Amino acid sequence: MNHASYGENFHKRLKVSAFEDKKPPKDVKTYIEELIKYEAKVLRFKECSKWEPPKFPVKGGLLKENGFPGRKIILDIMVKLKDKRIDTDSNIIAYDLLRMTPDILGEISRRRSNN
Repeated sequence: MNHASYGENFHKRLKVSAFEDKKPPKDVKTYIEELIKYEAKVLRFKECSKWEPPKFPVKGGLLKENGFPGRKIILDIMVKLKDKRIDTDSNIIAYDLLRMTPDILGEISRRRSNN
């Protein structure tokens, strides 16, 4: 954790702790707003810490096994496949991605011939 984010977190915690007295707060609305802000951030952190990024189902070795020559071509195809998967919120499975490779290879070939 860097010093700036530590300082921000400490400051935010102090803002909330100022409202955590035993006496009832004079400004209940502000108390509730600050408490919700603090609690929401804690909940968001817990959600994010549990999240696992989806694994990309296609590896370069799989493309090589399917006859794609050359490391450069495989890398170009992998980039395009990852872009396609991102566009669909990671819902495309390996089989569907592999079915896209002929079109992607055509795009790459056309792009190279135009340069």
